[in-house]
Amino acid sequence: MLARMFDNESNWKNRTDGNGAYLIDRSPKHFLPLLDYLRNGEIVLDKDINPRGVLLEAKFFGFTELTTKIEELMLTSEKKVLEPLTRDDVIRAIITTPSNYILRFRGLDFTGADLSNMDLRHVNFSHSKLVGTNLTKSDLYGANFDKADMRSANLDEAYTAGVSMEGTLLDSASMVRCNFEDAKLKPTSLLGAQMKGVNLENSNLAGVNMRVANLRGSSLKNSSLKGACLAGADLEGCDLNGAELYNTNLRGANLTNVNFEDITTALHMTHVT
Repeated sequence: MLARMFDNESNWKNRTDGNGAYLIDRSPKHFLPLLDYLRNGEIVLDKDINPRGVLLEAKFFGFTELTTKIEELMLTSEKKVLEPLTRDDVIRAIITTPSNYILRFRGLDFTGADLSNMDLRHVNFSHSKLVGTNLTKSDLYGANFDKADMRSANLDEAYTAGVSMEGTLLDSASMVRCNFEDAKLKPTSLLGAQMKGVNLENSNLAGVNMRVANLRGSSLKNSSLKGACLAGADLEGCDLNGAELYNTNLRGANLTNVNFEDITTALHMTHVT
Protein backbone atom coordinates (compact mmCIF):
# COMPACT_ATOMS: atom_id res chain seq x y z
CA MET A 1 0.00 0.00 0.00
CA LEU A 2 2.84 2.37 0.79
CA ALA A 3 4.23 1.87 -2.71
CA ARG A 4 0.83 2.48 -4.32
CA MET A 5 0.41 5.75 -2.43
CA PHE A 6 3.40 7.19 -4.30
CA ASP A 7 2.76 5.55 -7.65
CA ASN A 8 1.65 8.16 -10.18
CA GLU A 9 -0.40 5.57 -12.04
CA SER A 10 -2.42 4.52 -8.97
CA ASN A 11 -4.26 7.88 -8.80
CA TRP A 12 -4.10 7.82 -5.00
CA LYS A 13 -4.35 11.62 -4.85
CA ASN A 14 -2.21 12.27 -1.77
CA ARG A 15 -2.48 15.77 -0.41
CA THR A 16 0.68 17.85 -0.09
CA ASP A 17 1.56 20.97 1.88
CA GLY A 18 3.14 24.17 0.59
CA ASN A 19 6.57 22.53 0.47
CA GLY A 20 5.34 19.58 -1.51
CA ALA A 21 5.50 17.20 1.50
CA TYR A 22 2.89 14.41 1.41
CA LEU A 23 0.24 14.46 4.14
CA ILE A 24 -0.61 11.02 5.56
CA ASP A 25 -3.22 10.87 8.31
CA ARG A 26 -1.50 8.23 10.45
CA SER A 27 0.48 8.18 13.70
CA PRO A 28 4.07 9.38 13.01
CA LYS A 29 5.28 7.82 16.27
CA HIS A 30 4.13 4.34 15.25
CA PHE A 31 5.13 4.87 11.59
CA LEU A 32 8.79 5.56 12.42
CA PRO A 33 9.65 1.89 13.22
CA LEU A 34 8.27 0.96 9.77
CA LEU A 35 10.70 3.35 8.10
CA ASP A 36 13.58 1.91 10.12
CA TYR A 37 12.49 -1.57 9.03
CA LEU A 38 12.60 -0.51 5.36
CA ARG A 39 16.09 0.90 5.88
CA ASN A 40 17.62 -1.91 7.96
CA GLY A 41 15.41 -4.95 7.56
CA GLU A 42 14.99 -5.20 11.38
CA ILE A 43 12.25 -4.11 13.71
CA VAL A 44 13.43 -2.00 16.66
CA LEU A 45 10.91 -0.78 19.25
CA ASP A 46 11.90 1.79 21.86
CA LYS A 47 10.54 1.34 25.40
CA ASP A 48 8.10 4.25 25.03
CA ILE A 49 6.42 2.77 21.92
CA ASN A 50 3.41 0.48 22.22
CA PRO A 51 4.03 -2.49 19.88
CA ARG A 52 0.28 -2.83 19.34
CA GLY A 53 0.23 0.62 17.73
CA VAL A 54 3.10 -0.33 15.41
CA LEU A 55 1.27 -3.56 14.56
CA LEU A 56 -1.81 -1.61 13.45
CA GLU A 57 0.35 0.59 11.21
CA ALA A 58 2.07 -2.45 9.71
CA LYS A 59 -1.30 -3.99 8.91
CA PHE A 60 -2.61 -0.73 7.41
CA PHE A 61 0.38 -0.33 5.11
CA GLY A 62 0.39 -4.01 4.12
CA PHE A 63 3.70 -5.06 5.74
CA THR A 64 2.75 -8.74 5.86
CA GLU A 65 6.15 -10.12 6.90
CA LEU A 66 6.66 -7.36 9.48
CA THR A 67 3.19 -7.96 10.91
CA THR A 68 4.16 -11.56 11.68
CA LYS A 69 7.43 -10.46 13.32
CA ILE A 70 5.70 -7.91 15.56
CA GLU A 71 3.09 -10.45 16.66
CA GLU A 72 5.86 -12.92 17.56
CA LEU A 73 7.72 -10.16 19.44
CA MET A 74 4.58 -9.28 21.42
CA LEU A 75 3.97 -12.92 22.31
CA THR A 76 7.55 -13.30 23.57
CA SER A 77 7.22 -10.14 25.69
CA GLU A 78 3.99 -11.40 27.25
CA LYS A 79 5.66 -14.70 28.17
CA LYS A 80 8.54 -12.83 29.84
CA VAL A 81 6.07 -10.85 31.95
CA LEU A 82 4.58 -14.12 33.20
CA GLU A 83 7.97 -15.54 34.25
CA PRO A 84 8.86 -15.30 37.96
CA LEU A 85 11.01 -12.35 39.00
CA THR A 86 14.64 -13.04 39.85
CA ARG A 87 17.30 -11.73 42.24
CA ASP A 88 18.54 -9.37 39.51
CA ASP A 89 15.04 -7.91 39.10
CA VAL A 90 14.84 -7.21 42.84
CA ILE A 91 18.32 -5.64 42.94
CA ARG A 92 17.43 -3.43 39.99
CA ALA A 93 14.26 -2.29 41.74
CA ILE A 94 16.14 -1.55 44.97
CA ILE A 95 18.79 0.51 43.16
CA THR A 96 16.25 2.60 41.23
CA THR A 97 13.83 3.20 44.14
CA PRO A 98 14.49 6.32 46.28
CA SER A 99 15.41 5.49 49.87
CA ASN A 100 12.39 7.40 51.22
CA TYR A 101 9.94 5.22 49.24
CA ILE A 102 8.53 1.85 50.31
CA LEU A 103 9.35 -0.83 47.76
CA ARG A 104 6.19 -2.69 46.72
CA PHE A 105 6.15 -6.14 45.12
CA ARG A 106 2.48 -6.76 45.93
CA GLY A 107 0.98 -9.68 44.00
CA LEU A 108 4.13 -10.59 42.04
CA ASP A 109 5.68 -14.01 41.41
CA PHE A 110 9.06 -14.85 43.00
CA THR A 111 8.78 -18.63 42.79
CA GLY A 112 12.17 -20.25 43.43
CA ALA A 113 14.04 -16.93 43.49
CA ASP A 114 17.29 -16.59 45.43
CA LEU A 115 16.76 -13.59 47.71
CA SER A 116 19.20 -14.71 50.39
CA ASN A 117 21.44 -12.26 52.30
CA MET A 118 19.51 -9.24 51.02
CA ASP A 119 18.33 -6.03 52.69
CA LEU A 120 14.55 -6.27 52.25
CA ARG A 121 13.49 -4.12 55.19
CA HIS A 122 9.90 -2.84 55.00
CA VAL A 123 9.38 -4.30 51.51
CA ASN A 124 5.75 -5.10 50.68
CA PHE A 125 5.41 -8.70 49.43
CA SER A 126 1.70 -9.00 50.31
CA HIS A 127 -0.35 -11.36 48.10
CA SER A 128 2.85 -12.40 46.29
CA LYS A 129 3.94 -15.91 45.34
CA LEU A 130 7.18 -16.90 47.08
CA VAL A 131 6.92 -20.68 46.82
CA GLY A 132 10.36 -22.23 47.38
CA THR A 133 11.97 -18.80 47.59
CA ASN A 134 15.33 -18.61 49.38
CA LEU A 135 15.31 -15.82 52.00
CA THR A 136 18.02 -17.22 54.27
CA LYS A 137 19.89 -14.64 56.37
CA SER A 138 18.01 -11.76 54.74
CA ASP A 139 16.99 -8.67 56.72
CA LEU A 140 13.17 -8.70 56.61
CA TYR A 141 12.72 -6.09 59.35
CA GLY A 142 9.11 -4.81 59.16
CA ALA A 143 8.39 -6.50 55.80
CA ASN A 144 4.80 -7.28 54.79
CA PHE A 145 3.97 -10.82 53.68
CA ASP A 146 0.20 -10.70 54.34
CA LYS A 147 -1.67 -13.40 52.40
CA ALA A 148 1.49 -14.33 50.47
CA ASP A 149 2.09 -17.91 49.31
CA MET A 150 5.38 -18.91 50.97
CA ARG A 151 5.02 -22.68 50.96
CA SER A 152 8.40 -24.45 51.17
CA ALA A 153 10.22 -21.10 51.41
CA ASN A 154 13.53 -21.03 53.30
CA LEU A 155 13.84 -18.26 55.91
CA ASP A 156 16.57 -19.85 58.03
CA GLU A 157 18.40 -17.26 60.17
CA ALA A 158 16.46 -14.40 58.58
CA TYR A 159 15.86 -11.30 60.70
CA THR A 160 12.06 -11.26 60.86
CA ALA A 161 11.36 -8.76 63.63
CA GLY A 162 8.12 -6.87 63.11
CA VAL A 163 7.12 -8.72 59.93
CA SER A 164 3.44 -9.09 59.12
CA MET A 165 2.35 -12.51 57.88
CA GLU A 166 -1.40 -12.40 58.45
CA GLY A 167 -3.10 -15.19 56.52
CA THR A 168 0.19 -16.22 54.92
CA LEU A 169 0.66 -19.74 53.54
CA LEU A 170 3.85 -21.12 55.10
CA ASP A 171 3.27 -24.87 54.89
CA SER A 172 6.56 -26.83 54.88
CA ALA A 173 8.62 -23.64 55.15
CA SER A 174 11.91 -23.65 57.04
CA MET A 175 12.36 -20.88 59.62
CA VAL A 176 15.23 -22.18 61.74
CA ARG A 177 16.80 -19.64 64.13
CA CYS A 178 14.58 -16.76 63.00
CA ASN A 179 14.35 -13.72 65.28
CA PHE A 180 10.84 -12.24 65.44
CA GLU A 181 11.37 -10.09 68.54
CA ASP A 182 12.02 -6.37 68.62
CA ALA A 183 10.71 -4.15 71.38
CA LYS A 184 10.80 -1.10 69.11
CA LEU A 185 8.30 -2.58 66.66
CA LYS A 186 4.70 -3.68 67.00
CA PRO A 187 4.43 -7.44 67.70
CA THR A 188 4.93 -9.67 64.69
CA SER A 189 1.64 -10.97 63.33
CA LEU A 190 1.18 -14.52 62.09
CA LEU A 191 -2.56 -14.34 62.68
CA GLY A 192 -4.29 -17.24 60.94
CA ALA A 193 -1.13 -18.25 59.07
CA GLN A 194 -1.03 -21.72 57.52
CA MET A 195 2.18 -23.23 58.92
CA LYS A 196 1.80 -27.00 58.77
CA GLY A 197 5.14 -28.81 59.06
CA VAL A 198 7.17 -25.61 59.49
CA ASN A 199 10.59 -25.87 61.10
CA LEU A 200 10.89 -23.11 63.73
CA GLU A 201 13.60 -24.71 65.86
CA ASN A 202 15.64 -22.31 68.01
CA SER A 203 13.64 -19.32 66.75
CA ASN A 204 12.78 -16.26 68.85
CA LEU A 205 8.98 -15.95 68.71
CA ALA A 206 8.59 -13.86 71.86
CA GLY A 207 5.41 -11.76 71.72
CA VAL A 208 4.40 -13.05 68.28
CA ASN A 209 0.67 -13.20 67.52
CA MET A 210 -0.11 -16.66 66.11
CA ARG A 211 -3.74 -16.74 67.13
CA VAL A 212 -5.79 -19.38 65.22
CA ALA A 213 -2.70 -20.26 63.14
CA ASN A 214 -2.37 -23.81 61.81
CA LEU A 215 0.92 -25.25 63.08
CA ARG A 216 0.11 -28.95 62.82
CA GLY A 217 3.22 -31.10 62.90
CA SER A 218 5.55 -28.10 63.15
CA SER A 219 8.72 -28.07 65.21
CA LEU A 220 9.19 -25.27 67.75
CA LYS A 221 11.91 -27.15 69.58
CA ASN A 222 14.02 -24.93 71.84
CA SER A 223 12.18 -21.84 70.60
CA SER A 224 11.24 -18.86 72.75
CA LEU A 225 7.47 -18.30 72.87
CA LYS A 226 7.62 -15.91 75.81
CA GLY A 227 4.43 -13.84 75.81
CA ALA A 228 3.35 -15.22 72.43
CA CYS A 229 -0.34 -15.65 71.61
CA LEU A 230 -1.30 -19.10 70.35
CA ALA A 231 -4.94 -18.88 71.40
CA GLY A 232 -7.11 -21.10 69.21
CA ALA A 233 -4.08 -22.32 67.24
CA ASP A 234 -3.92 -25.86 65.91
CA LEU A 235 -0.78 -27.33 67.50
CA GLU A 236 -1.60 -31.00 67.01
CA GLY A 237 1.57 -33.07 66.80
CA CYS A 238 3.87 -30.06 67.41
CA ASP A 239 7.25 -30.49 69.03
CA LEU A 240 7.65 -27.97 71.87
CA ASN A 241 10.54 -29.84 73.45
CA GLY A 242 12.72 -27.36 75.34
CA ALA A 243 10.54 -24.37 74.37
CA GLU A 244 10.17 -21.34 76.65
CA LEU A 245 6.46 -20.82 77.34
CA TYR A 246 6.50 -18.07 79.98
CA ASN A 247 3.19 -16.12 79.72
CA THR A 248 2.37 -17.91 76.46
CA ASN A 249 -1.35 -17.81 75.68
CA LEU A 250 -2.55 -21.29 74.68
CA ARG A 251 -6.23 -20.82 75.46
CA GLY A 252 -8.44 -22.85 73.15
CA ALA A 253 -5.45 -24.28 71.28
CA ASN A 254 -5.49 -27.84 69.99
CA LEU A 255 -2.74 -29.54 72.02
CA THR A 256 -3.35 -33.11 70.86
CA ASN A 257 -0.11 -35.13 70.88
CA VAL A 258 2.03 -32.05 71.57
CA ASN A 259 5.49 -32.81 72.92
CA PHE A 260 6.05 -30.65 76.05
CA GLU A 261 9.17 -32.49 77.15
CA ASP A 262 11.85 -30.37 78.83
CA ILE A 263 9.91 -27.10 78.50
CA THR A 264 11.76 -24.38 80.42
CA THR A 265 8.63 -22.93 82.08
CA ALA A 266 5.87 -24.84 83.83
CA LEU A 267 2.46 -24.34 82.21
CA HIS A 268 -0.15 -22.62 84.33
CA MET A 269 -3.70 -23.86 83.89
CA THR A 270 -4.95 -20.34 83.08
CA HIS A 271 -2.73 -20.36 80.00
CA VAL A 272 -4.40 -23.40 78.47
CA THR A 273 -8.01 -23.21 79.62
